[in-house]
Amino acid sequence: MTFEKDKEPTSDTSYKYDVAFSFIAQDESLAIQLNDLLQDRLNTFLYSKQQEEIAGKNGEKEFGKVFGEEARIVVVLYRTGWGETPWTRIEETAIRNRSYEHGYDFAIFIPLDDPLSVPKWLPKTQLWVGLKRWGIAGAASVIEARVQELNGSLGWRLRPLPTCACTRPGSPAFSEWWPHNWLRDILPRLSAI
Repeated sequence: MTFEKDKEPTSDTSYKYDVAFSFIAQDESLAIQLNDLLQDRLNTFLYSKQQEEIAGKNGEKEFGKVFGEEARIVVVLYRTGWGETPWTRIEETAIRNRSYEHGYDFAIFIPLDDPLSVPKWLPKTQLWVGLKRWGIAGAASVIEARVQELNGSLGWRLRPLPTCACTRPGSPAFSEWWPHNWLRDILPRLSAI
């Protein structure tokens, strides 16, 4: 067994999720990668992983609640076409309505088009995450930092190690599996003690 971050109650219990992801269908694999890096430490909303929870409910109302009220941070994987599909249009409306009352501190935009672009309505002063420069792990770190800045917390939990070659230090897959580089670097030294 190994220790991993747990989804302890956040400092501000008014949020059901620490992070909610908004994206168009072609970017689902990127959203899943980010979600996988964060879900052991944060409560995340990724619609494809929450289908059991939202199935049979009014989708417009449920998505509006998640992106407008229930998520501490909203991460938008932005490219041309986002906000134009039926579901991302609902998410965009919820984000814009929330920003009207509270500003954009809760929103993180990750532009994916080349050249990079963000929605025209996003304030020019709003910073965004450059995926090419920071990579997926860097984007996940930015998301974690924003959650903590907005009074979210990270916790630990026990979870079994996967039974595969990737759990053996020195194996080629170990560095890809192990998300915490600093811990990966000290693990061999600790096992020598």
